[in-house]
Amino acid sequence: MWTALLQIISNNLLRIGVTYSLMLLEFIIYAITPYLIGVAIDSLLYANGTGFFIFIVSSITACLIGTIRRMVDTRTFSVIWVRRATNSILTMIKSGVSSSSVISRGHLQTTYGDFLEYTMPTIISAFIDVIAAIIILWMIIPHITCCVFFCVIALCLIQVLLSRRLMILDRQKQSVVEESDAAIMSRNGEKIVTVYDKIPHLLIKRSDLEAFGWALTDIMSVSFSAVAIYCLTAKNHSVGDVISTVTYCRQVFFKTNFISFLLTHLRQMKLSEELCDVSTYDSSQV
Repeated sequence: MWTALLQIISNNLLRIGVTYSLMLLEFIIYAITPYLIGVAIDSLLYANGTGFFIFIVSSITACLIGTIRRMVDTRTFSVIWVRRATNSILTMIKSGVSSSSVISRGHLQTTYGDFLEYTMPTIISAFIDVIAAIIILWMIIPHITCCVFFCVIALCLIQVLLSRRLMILDRQKQSVVEESDAAIMSRNGEKIVTVYDKIPHLLIKRSDLEAFGWALTDIMSVSFSAVAIYCLTAKNHSVGDVISTVTYCRQVFFKTNFISFLLTHLRQMKLSEELCDVSTYDSSQV
């Protein structure tokens, strides 16, 4: 999996380097935006437009950079996944893999391009946001920030544990997909009904696990936001400090939970690599 990713990056180093550089600049600006909003509010309350002007300029800059970056993204990563899928499908056909398996497994190759285009930017954005949030929270309420940091670590560990269970469900789901493709091609109505009856159960179990992870995130973010509001108002902090602190308290947990996207996509790529490895394919299944 990692070898394939490194090969893709090395073959498209310049294009990926350009789009990721734009992405980093865009995400850094957005990461400090809640702080700039607080500064802008305090600035206007004291009849000083400097902070508000800085906020407007930074927002417009981030918007322009983001627009250019998304245009570059499409031109770079669409080519990557098309080439990857084509090569994988041709290899499986030459190795005698059944048509139903080629169809279902060929779609999995899009996970490599999607990982670089969507998942990595999401994770990098989340990482930058979490670091920025912890730094700014430390500047305003250091004693609460220590608790926030340990809760973030705990949330990451919980996501890793949930990911292991979700990996098992992903394998079961892929097996059902291949069974359903084979049943459709054989036009076996009874088998189609039997196979499709398995899908809701797997989807429900997956949804319940993901809901549990997001519920923990909501509980932590609401709890620390409430504590932050109480502490800041008790110490007569400015309105801008209160707003930016509450925003960062919610952001740090919400963005930490985005580690689930990374773990999910890594599972998909690992599953894709395993299923598309023709050396392990049993030709008796054709």
